[in-house]
Amino acid sequence: MQCDGCGLDGYIESKELFFTGDESKDTKTQAFYRLHFICQNPACTKHGCEIGTEDIVLT
Repeated sequence: MQCDGCGLDGYIESKELFFTGDESKDTKTQAFYRLHFICQNPACTKHGCEIGTEDIVLT
């Protein structure tokens, strides 16, 4: 994921596992990793800040 402040690729600082659809037996349960991206450019005003998240579906 690219920083919208400087255009450089960010790095993944952390990830979390979460589920959807597990509230009812009538819905399909899906697992996801949510990746948190951080700007790595020291010259950018967003350096060290989260620039976005991306959900990855686990099959």
